Amino acid sequence: MSSLRVFEPLESFAPAEQRRWAALIDAHGAPTPEVADGQVRLGLLPAVAGSTVDFRRLEVVESALTLRWEGADLVCPLDTRPRALQAIVDSEWRLPFPLNEWAMSKQVRRHAARLQAHPSATRPRGGHHILTSNWRVPVWWCALFKSTEQVHDGSRPDVVAFRTTIIDAIKRADSAMQTMNDSFGTAEMTADLDSMIEWLRAFNEMSVVELDYGALSSYLQLDDEKRDRGVSLVAKSLTYLSAGDMDEALSAYHEFTEIWEEIARLEAWN
Repeated sequence: MSSLRVFEPLESFAPAEQRRWAALIDAHGAPTPEVADGQVRLGLLPAVAGSTVDFRRLEVVESALTLRWEGADLVCPLDTRPRALQAIVDSEWRLPFPLNEWAMSKQVRRHAARLQAHPSATRPRGGHHILTSNWRVPVWWCALFKSTEQVHDGSRPDVVAFRTTIIDAIKRADSAMQTMNDSFGTAEMTADLDSMIEWLRAFNEMSVVELDYGALSSYLQLDDEKRDRGVSLVAKSLTYLSAGDMDEALSAYHEFTEIWEEIARLEAWN
């Protein structure tokens, strides 16, 4: 699973949340991304283990990931409740028919949608700081970064990750949208890009955006310096497209998609 995360400065949170996250930072108690994902899964399992969803069990004690960036402490809450509610709502189109109706009834999805309008008592803001994708990295996520922004974390040496400021990420996303509109006009192919831009604009302008390939990193063919080609291929495709060179733009894009189509086949085998 890959993740796109936003880390916000402490001052962007409500006072109670500021105190909670400051205490987490002071105690060096923030989990690693892998541990955090495991905590979320274990926390949600009791809610969905029965014949229906027990929404009361989504009121979990939230944790967060932390990041030190240019001398400031930034926080990415796990947002378990809003992410779980969104996953329930999205099950209608994420799961194939008739599995979607068997796994989650319409009544459950409708109730989850209603709860999204009511912030949790333990998480006053209703939004979420993390997007996830199974078995692939979406192309528009890669458009937010430069290849030189790949980071190497000593505690996770085999994981591919990129970080940039949210201001730069939004500028690049806007540029990608302009290039697509100039080349193809307003089209359905940019719907996901438009949604991502809207999501990013909701955060503090001093935030940092992180793209984490997670366990998918192990399936990539990296060079000796553990560098990934995906981000550079997306940038190359957009550069060619902006210059009007459709053939080269499609060539770079197809090279990018081939990387993840090969990995996505593992999902089908699974």
